[in-house]
Amino acid sequence: MLKSNGSKKYLAVDLKCLFGHTGELCPVTTVSPTHYVLTRRCISSDCAFVETRPGRQPDALFEDAKVAAQ
Repeated sequence: MLKSNGSKKYLAVDLKCLFGHTGELCPVTTVSPTHYVLTRRCISSDCAFVETRPGRQPDALFEDAKVAAQ
């Protein structure tokens, strides 16, 4: 992953821009309510948030189950 210095310099700044209300204009594209793409400098941060649930998951959530059902 990123070194500590790189995380603070790039990733943390992008997350603050997305969610920290820094007052600056954020170059972000909202792909869906849980998926954001932030592009600045010569890098792009692709942030997607997923729901997690404890315990056994229904088979229908997995790709193999979806393909087998077709």
